Amino acid sequence: MTVSTAHQPETEEDRPAWARRPAPGRLALVQQFLNTHAYPGHDDDFACAATAQTWLRQHIPAAQIAPDADPADYRRLRDRLRDYVRGPSTLADSTRLTRTLGHPPLTVDMSATGDITLVSAGSATEWLSGEIAAALVLAVADGSWRRFKTCANDECQAIFWDQTKNGSGRFCTPEICGNRFRQRHFRATHPQAKTAGDTPSFRGA
Repeated sequence: MTVSTAHQPETEEDRPAWARRPAPGRLALVQQFLNTHAYPGHDDDFACAATAQTWLRQHIPAAQIAPDADPADYRRLRDRLRDYVRGPSTLADSTRLTRTLGHPPLTVDMSATGDITLVSAGSATEWLSGEIAAALVLAVADGSWRRFKTCANDECQAIFWDQTKNGSGRFCTPEICGNRFRQRHFRATHPQAKTAGDTPSFRGA
């Protein structure tokens, strides 16, 4: 798959906090899609047709992109997938996600060494739904899907890949979101701490 790399962050400092601990393999695209929502310093990538086209050109094979793709379709898929990550999901949640994913065209590709891969096809929406569906099935089957977490910092709520050994991570970056979350909690429980200088710095996952 060849996609444009224009406008992609070039340095570690430029990357969003959640992207500094990316999900492995095929799940990386799923994580990038999950984090197209609006958060401080970042507008919704699917707010309108123009921004949607920009994101699609950077992540989807050019042959699959239709100029009239409806951003609402992508927002709906993203938001239901984010709900699924948050969990615990109900049968109704799972049904809505299944219906939103639809029936993307997937083909089976077998290599000379016997490795089997599910390959996406179709329009941009179908291709992305297929990539997500294939990655989701494999990640749920091997248990790795549980490594996707929603950042506990309410101002962020990015979907991050929990790299802790025991799966106890709560923040996309403990040193950024974790520290901000604990500082807000400290100020809320210590109203006499009026300034940032009065608020201690915290560390931890």
